[in-house]
Amino acid sequence: PKEILHERIKSRIKIMLNQGLEKEARKLYQYKNNIAMQTIGYKEWFDFFDKKISKEEVENQIVKNTNRYAKKQLTWFKKNFKYNFINEIKVQSIINDLSTSEKFKYSLNN
Repeated sequence: PKEILHERIKSRIKIMLNQGLEKEARKLYQYKNNIAMQTIGYKEWFDFFDKKISKEEVENQIVKNTNRYAKKQLTWFKKNFKYNFINEIKVQSIINDLSTSEKFKYSLNN
């Protein structure tokens, strides 16, 4: 579901920020005009360093741009592949059910 994806993106971005994304972007700032540096995460920090956006806006912009990119990826997958997404929460529930099933335990032991 889209809500879970958005929450995961937000959580992952918080981790990246806590692990020093700003410091990393600052080191790369001198190369900001290089096309390879126009990636999500760096370009928002470059806008902050150029005083185009506030520090508070950096995280919001990274989240927004990452969500937009994820949507593009999903659209591409839908057009190019037949796929089935597996909900890991449901998978874990199935694993839990199987692991408590006597029939399953019996089949593993024989």
